[in-house]
Amino acid sequence: MLKKDNVKYLINFLAFFVGAILVSSCNFVEKKEGYQIPESLRTEIWKTESDICTSIMKREYNNALLLFNDSLAAQFERMNLDSAFYGLQYGLFEYPFFPQNIYYQKGFGEKSIVDVLFEDEDFNSFSIKYVSNIKETAVTTAILGDGDIKYCLIMILGKYNNSWKADYITIGLYMVDGKDAPDWIQTAESWIEKQDFIMAQYCMQMSKWLFRPAQEIWHFENEPDLLKKMKKIDNKISRNINYYGQVESINTKPQIDFFYPFLFNKKIYPAITYKTKLPLRDSVSIENECIKLDTIFGNYYKNMSRDSKIVRITENISGWVEPDTFLIRKRKLIKTN
Repeated sequence: MLKKDNVKYLINFLAFFVGAILVSSCNFVEKKEGYQIPESLRTEIWKTESDICTSIMKREYNNALLLFNDSLAAQFERMNLDSAFYGLQYGLFEYPFFPQNIYYQKGFGEKSIVDVLFEDEDFNSFSIKYVSNIKETAVTTAILGDGDIKYCLIMILGKYNNSWKADYITIGLYMVDGKDAPDWIQTAESWIEKQDFIMAQYCMQMSKWLFRPAQEIWHFENEPDLLKKMKKIDNKISRNINYYGQVESINTKPQIDFFYPFLFNKKIYPAITYKTKLPLRDSVSIENECIKLDTIFGNYYKNMSRDSKIVRITENISGWVEPDTFLIRKRKLIKTN
């Protein structure tokens, strides 16, 4: 039998052993959010981001790649860099840049799971979720644009040998007309209440555009509920919307395909795709057909705030083959009472 002292020693040892296992399995993370970050560290992180953006704008890609971690740099080196960075270049040149949020984490090891919630009174709350490559990481978000359209630039940076390098960089469409994805879902619901299913569908298309500014790492705070709501709204729209098929009142019998939002010259316009039996090169006949369709389209988009629309005209060919040629026309949106 064990003596009393031996039993006490064994219990203490087991407690220590179990505690050590629990400690080793936990992922301890030191978090410093927002302005709790020392100003020198904030400056260092934003300067790295600024240097990356400046190099890309100047097409000095070798300088930019030096500020990426080895894995990310290797991925970009296999790409056509003019093509890979085109979207970011365009956004940086065309839109004002507004630093938005920064989040800093210092963990005890690599491969920490990071889930940071960004809250701002001017925006719907969202989180960025990722697995860190290094002990010290930072996430930054910045807004590009101050008009009808806003993009969000998201960077994840890690500290490698006392210098910050990019682990992830992407830019995505974030807001249109002051609304992000949850706002457009709410607007779609309001149009359903008014029995305008064309406008509801338009708003739902917009919300799907805006739902993933940063692909797989971006999540709205109440995302599961939003996804359920989107499914219900889509089902309701599909049961009640009816605009497909030939327009029998026009002798050329054009066929309406789809109503949707269209990005053109930094603005979003209501758009319509329709098929014509006319030759696309016959500009006079196409114009006459469009004139007759203007009132019909205006009836569908009678509640649209824009005064112009985009019409995409394709050839009406048989079968399920997508036409290779098409015309794009910007036309006045003639609304009916």
